[in-house]
This record gives sequence, C-alpha cells and structure tokens, in this order.
Amino acid sequence: MLPQKRIGKYLDEGQQACFPCMIHRKVNTPRVFYSVPTTVYPPFAIIASAKTAKVISQQHSSPINLVKLLTDNKFIFGQSAARKFTPELNTIARNTKSDQHTSLSWNSENESSSVINRLNHGYIDYTIDYPFLADYYNRFSEFDNVVTLPIADHADKLVLGAIGCSTNAPNNFANNALKK
Repeated sequence: MLPQKRIGKYLDEGQQACFPCMIHRKVNTPRVFYSVPTTVYPPFAIIASAKTAKVISQQHSSPINLVKLLTDNKFIFGQSAARKFTPELNTIARNTKSDQHTSLSWNSENESSSVINRLNHGYIDYTIDYPFLADYYNRFSEFDNVVTLPIADHADKLVLGAIGCSTNAPNNFANNALKK
C-alpha cells in the first residue's frame, strides 16, 4: 500500500517490511531476504509511442541493442525513480551512464502510469518495463498508441519475481513473514 521508495527506505532501515514484487535473486542480500520465486514475468521490453518506436527501430534495428539506445543522446529515457530491472539490465544502465540522461518520475501515486503519461506527452521518448504495461495502458487509458520493442539478448529471458523482506528487521522478521 506504500510507494516503492518508501518500502525501499523501510528495507534499508531494517524495519519490519516486505515488498511482494521484487525481482528474485538466488542469494539474499544484506538488505533483503528473498522468498522462493512467486511470479514469472515476461522479459523487459522498450516501451515507446508508435511513432517513436518506429524511429528507434529504424536507427537501432529490432530487437533493440540496449547499450546503443541508452547511449544515443537523440532519445530521452525515462523511468520511475524506484524502478529496478534485472541485475544484468541494471548493470547495463549503470555502465552506460544512462542515469545522466534519464528523466526520473518522482510521482509516488501509480508511478508506472506517470511514466507512460510523460511518454505520451513527449517529455520522454521511451522507457523499459514489462510489455503488459503497454497492453494495459492501451486498453484502459485515454492513450492507445503505446508499443513494445524487444531488447536484444533479453527477448527470451523470463523474470522471476519474489517477496523480499527486510534482512535486518528484529526478531527474525523476514524468515517468520516468509513462512506465513
């Protein structure tokens, strides 16, 4: 019931908190103790307006080479401030210094919707997210021109989701919460 940034803060602080839709990791971290995988998500994809997707495809082919797109200053990448990807995609984004050219959305109420609205208004050119978000916004919002483009070397990689609980919460909270 809280925005991702607030839950992240609670996890960092070791408060008794769990987040039900984290990307599963095989090894627990000093911050989060992970459940077994609970969800299978489709591979992440580029989401853009139909017009921008056509230009991106013409200049970067399809599937899209993510490194080349993230380093192409002709296009503005946008994401919600709390959005995380798979470790591999996070590393690519970090190493391309895309964060220096990224437009972050700090809207804490329906963050994904805020990013799609910014895309449709031309404030950003593309984002990375699950393809079903494009389907959702095409179906249930005033916009119906959002499309997805596959990411090269990721188009067939399913993403496992898990529940993550604060590793440092007192009284063995993470283990007890995940057992329940």
